[in-house]
Amino acid sequence: EKLPQALSSPHQPNSRSSSRPMALLGGVDISCLAAIPRPSAETKAKYDTMGLPDPIAFAALCALGAIKDPMGMINDMMETAQARLDQAEKDLQSAKQQQLQLVHAAMPPKTTFGCCSGAEGGNKTPMLSVPPG
Repeated sequence: EKLPQALSSPHQPNSRSSSRPMALLGGVDISCLAAIPRPSAETKAKYDTMGLPDPIAFAALCALGAIKDPMGMINDMMETAQARLDQAEKDLQSAKQQQLQLVHAAMPPKTTFGCCSGAEGGNKTPMLSVPPG
């Protein structure tokens, strides 16, 4: 993909390579960044979801020295993204628990044919689940 007009300059030979045009930004040749492929739409969406910067812009800013600690910045962004994921998991578990409580509250009480608990002072002989005869 070609560099934007503002970054392009006419072909200027240099000692390293005379076959590629130079792209200057702030007096720095950034034509080496042209080799970095643009991320796909799916990858871009993943970067946005994780809160990560556009890799092309990030590389350009790093090359210009605008980001003093790029790895520290990436680590901070990843920790923030992980905290969001952890919170989303907690929220999901809480919502599931609330739904289960609502379902249990809406269910009619169980009728048992088991043993009397003795709470009424009755006998503790097991009741039959099927009437005799």
